[in-house]
Amino acid sequence: MYGNIAKAGRKDNKTRYLGKQLSVLNASLHQAETIKTRIEQQMDNLDIMDKFYEKKYQDMETRLYRLYDEIEGVENSIEEVKNRL
Repeated sequence: MYGNIAKAGRKDNKTRYLGKQLSVLNASLHQAETIKTRIEQQMDNLDIMDKFYEKKYQDMETRLYRLYDEIEGVENSIEEVKNRL
């Protein structure tokens, strides 16, 4: 009898922990998506006549590619947590 209660408690704690982890991952995903959108807007608004246009564009493109990798990693982590729930 007590074994079932202990198992239920552990499962509840695990579910609660995974739920919190999922919330943190969703917040990270939202933040990365927001930053990605902001960088895309900045790239669109760059002045092509700017002396440093190419350098600025390349820097933003590098940051954008890193964000895509980060977003993919967070999405994969979210999927893993959902599968464990």
